[in-house]
Amino acid sequence: MPLLSQVLRDARRIAEYHSGLSPNSPECMDKLGVSLAHCESQCQNFYDAEEVERVFYPEMEKLLLGFFPGCD
Repeated sequence: MPLLSQVLRDARRIAEYHSGLSPNSPECMDKLGVSLAHCESQCQNFYDAEEVERVFYPEMEKLLLGFFPGCD
């Protein structure tokens, strides 16, 4: 099966195409290479590279480490 066998325009609909697979699960990442997560960022200006590195990057690191326990 090719890596991208179809285009999925709305990842919230993953469960419609893959029965029993939650789009918010590590299993979804394992099977499809994509998963959804919720994160409210404190970053105010995503066009400011310094702020993104200082604020957003640590938020994403925390999100990913929480999603994949034991990866630190």
